[in-house]
Amino acid sequence: MTSKSVIVAVHQNFRKVNANVQYYQRGRKNSDSVTIYARIHCEGEKGTGFSTGITCKLIDWGGTRDLIKSSYHSADNQLLQNFRNEIKMLYARMKPEFKQITPKMLQNEYNKQHRGKHIKLVECAQLFLEKKKEEVTTSSYDAYRYRMNKILDHFKEIGKDTILIAEITKSLGKDFMTWMLKKKGYSEHYTARALNLLNMMLNWAVEEDYLQYNHLKDLKLNPKSKSKMIYLDRDELKQLEAYQPRSKSRQKAADVFRFLCYTGMSYIDYTLFRYDKHVEYIRRAPHIRQNRQKNDQEFLVPLSEKALELLQKYDYVLPFVSHPMINKHLKRIVQEVGSFQYCHYGEVLCEDYRDQYY
Repeated sequence: MTSKSVIVAVHQNFRKVNANVQYYQRGRKNSDSVTIYARIHCEGEKGTGFSTGITCKLIDWGGTRDLIKSSYHSADNQLLQNFRNEIKMLYARMKPEFKQITPKMLQNEYNKQHRGKHIKLVECAQLFLEKKKEEVTTSSYDAYRYRMNKILDHFKEIGKDTILIAEITKSLGKDFMTWMLKKKGYSEHYTARALNLLNMMLNWAVEEDYLQYNHLKDLKLNPKSKSKMIYLDRDELKQLEAYQPRSKSRQKAADVFRFLCYTGMSYIDYTLFRYDKHVEYIRRAPHIRQNRQKNDQEFLVPLSEKALELLQKYDYVLPFVSHPMINKHLKRIVQEVGSFQYCHYGEVLCEDYRDQYY
């Protein structure tokens, strides 16, 4: 088959193409800025939506016309139209070779042809998080997503929300650290975690051939001192026990926090805790025997009467409260009680149980 006949076949298939791209907007609640998402439709199958990296004001989105109405976004409209045409051309090329073509096949083929050329930070962040969602626990994924939002917020604030990952330099990495430490007031430890996540994403982009080189590879923030263990004293824990929140969700967060105080468990170990699996009786006293998720080391913790009361309250199945939500509720609880300092749940242990078990 000559090259000329191949071109003719492609154009004939293009006329009968059974593939299209639908665009729609997604934005945060109470925000006038939205991100344009794309979803590939092919042979009656609807693909998963993904970010195009293009943003606009909500009032400028054309809806069913799949266009941004503002003339300021004419270049963005052209990119959207070009992407749709390329998907149709890919379908026409692939149809003679494959009996059935799925939206995922078209998206993967497009990504192969455009690796690293035009991928933006927001798009790379979404692809990276989707990959991590398959590899890590729910709580770890929530933590990644929360820190990734901080990264995206920074670049949006400095007017670089559409920046390509290839344009992220060491200087921009240093600016991000300064923004986290001085403007937002985050600790060195949390800033180091956020910077590490940005590095993880860029290293992943290099492995996937989206990026040739990670300019932040050698950029690190070493906290000057290790954080001290924070714990509640007897009076503070009694105030927390007497606390009666208005909402059920806040009550669940308070109960989970108390259980962590009574047992000294970390948050990730609490999410994996199952009464029927991890509780055993030693000398007629209940104990938690479980392996730490962090290092796979076994720990043995006696269950106090108050910890057992909490388990009985929920029929021995503790409620699940996500990573961001438990911190959000704890900060509000501290404001309402007003007599003890907010402590990150991963560092908290009640004084009584610290002295008894550690």
